[in-house]
Amino acid sequence: SNTRVEILSLANGGGHELQTTHSLRAHTRVVSDLNWHPRDPDLLASCSIDTFIHIWDLRDQRRPALSLSAVAGSSQVRWNPLSTYSLATAHDGDVKIWDQRKGNSPVQYIAAHVTKIHGLDWCPFQQNQLATSSQDCTVKIFDITTPRRAESTLTTNSPVWRARYTPFGEGLVTIVVPQLRRGENSLLLWNTSNFSAPIYTFVGHTDVVLEFQWRHQKGDNNDYELITWSKDQCLRIFKIDPFLKKLCGYDVEEPQFAEEQNPEPAADAEAEEGVSSMNKPDGLAVINDVVVEAEKE
Repeated sequence: SNTRVEILSLANGGGHELQTTHSLRAHTRVVSDLNWHPRDPDLLASCSIDTFIHIWDLRDQRRPALSLSAVAGSSQVRWNPLSTYSLATAHDGDVKIWDQRKGNSPVQYIAAHVTKIHGLDWCPFQQNQLATSSQDCTVKIFDITTPRRAESTLTTNSPVWRARYTPFGEGLVTIVVPQLRRGENSLLLWNTSNFSAPIYTFVGHTDVVLEFQWRHQKGDNNDYELITWSKDQCLRIFKIDPFLKKLCGYDVEEPQFAEEQNPEPAADAEAEEGVSSMNKPDGLAVINDVVVEAEKE
């Protein structure tokens, strides 16, 4: 909340009430982003336009475990899921790569975009690959060991708010900047080996998508869901079928694959709600999605 970071948790006993467990006096200016460490549940990174990136250990909330001074304010911070001590931060159109073992200076600098970076995401399979999304209507993929030039660039018609890798194959999901309100309420799925056209479109929201994340189903290493939240006050859960993973270059041996490519047409309004368009000759594919609508006061 503003300059503080509040950590909330569901009340003990299985209730639905949120309780504050930690309150961190984080920054002198508004906190712009937070990111939990992918391996250590007690570590949290925060950044702000006050030019500091703080790393917090919740076992001692009196002060940051480490503070990094970036000179320029930071809008995004992301831990590298494949490198314990590495994190990236965005500063207008630039990216800085930090190693928390190596003091207060970034280990790498990337002049990524000419305008503001809205999103950062590390590849879950390649330790040195980072995607950036920007106001300049592009998504760029960098190898941070050779940062002078992007490995590939996706050029779109609108500023890109978020670009996130799929947790399978070579996919990337993008959404446009919410403030534009151009009626672009869908999420686009791309194969990073060919940015010529999106391979799939997730539809269903009636207003701009504000955020999305991947959810891994427990007990099944290959079962994922895409969770989306929109200004229409609906949270949607898109189940990821095997044919979508195949489009992303992920080899799934599924006997039902041919059936997934040619589903039964939607027969009623409820089924129609879960239909998404796909850039393939066979047209439409049914996604079994779940919709949760927030209470409107």
